[in-house]
Amino acid sequence: MFFVSYRTYRATAGLTTQLEYCCAMCGTRATANIETQGSGQSVNLYGIGNGAMSAEQGAQAAARGNAIAALQSAPCPRCGSYQPTILQRFAHYANDIAKKKARALPIAAVVAGLVFLAGVVPAIRDLKYSSALLVTMVFTGLTVFSLVYAIARWPGQRPMVPMANLHFWWGRHDGSVGWTPPPHVPLPAIPMPGSTHALGLAGMVLFGFVSLIALIVYGTTFENVYVVDLKDRAVVIDGVEVTPEPGDFHDKHVQRYSVRSGKQQHKVETAGQTFLLPTNASYGWVVAPEAPKDDVCFLEEETVYGGSSNVKPGYGILEPKGGILVLNRSYDDTWKESPKTQEVKQGSTVHRWSIRAVSCQGLEEDGLKRPDSSPGSDD
Repeated sequence: MFFVSYRTYRATAGLTTQLEYCCAMCGTRATANIETQGSGQSVNLYGIGNGAMSAEQGAQAAARGNAIAALQSAPCPRCGSYQPTILQRFAHYANDIAKKKARALPIAAVVAGLVFLAGVVPAIRDLKYSSALLVTMVFTGLTVFSLVYAIARWPGQRPMVPMANLHFWWGRHDGSVGWTPPPHVPLPAIPMPGSTHALGLAGMVLFGFVSLIALIVYGTTFENVYVVDLKDRAVVIDGVEVTPEPGDFHDKHVQRYSVRSGKQQHKVETAGQTFLLPTNASYGWVVAPEAPKDDVCFLEEETVYGGSSNVKPGYGILEPKGGILVLNRSYDDTWKESPKTQEVKQGSTVHRWSIRAVSCQGLEEDGLKRPDSSPGSDD
């Protein structure tokens, strides 16, 4: 295992310095006394480096930077004007807020509209099966709209005047000269940051959650069709020749296909026969075109892990009707045996159901009894 050893050093430094102030508006020069602080941080990996000294140096550099920024942000002791850079910073922020307010809604609407249009046609076509895809696209569009709107309306960093104790060597009201604080001049007015971006984020979370639920519901509208054919012949579903989907099946000659559930009846053509799948299937279908001829039967088995040894696992022989077997339950293991053992909590019982394609003759020879070699219980 790889370990990382590190130590973090933090430092705070105070600074008292005198700097020369020059007003860009009226040309006044004055000496300013500034008291400020700064903080620094350094990380040492595996004890390499001088973390404490690096943190102290960083704190001193930050304190000096704060002192220069405080001096630049102070109003002139003679004319009371702020430096042009400060005025430009506030003006730029106010202009940026106004632009964001004007363009956030159109940008969000266009992006969300494009996302919605990309999926609305398939969603409308899918209405014959389910409205879940249309609901998913509607709320996905609303989610994208809320996200883009929140980003477009994000107020950004509000311009601030650094905190510092600053005094000018300047004339006082009584005519004497001494250390005098800057004149009290209001900062340029800028709009207060609104909460619309926060509403956008809240809408994104809400609409995104609904969209996720609708997508899950959409996923449940797909059902599996298992075709069991020892000759592995081609399969045509609803007039289209389909390709089997991959599956981890131990039973041979089992092919899996996906179809949409709903009111539409699906037609499966294989082995020169046509099978109309019942529409009342909740867990899929098994199509066995020549099961009796090929000595294929279907067995569902229950495996019990933990619990009392007196618990009798269940089983059942499933009989296809007209070559079609409607699955009436979900299975933990399809076309393979359940695990021999499974970890369970003390005093708990876990049940697993599997479905298998087995030899009918073997079942008759076994007297339809659960084989002795079936998975037993495991504490």
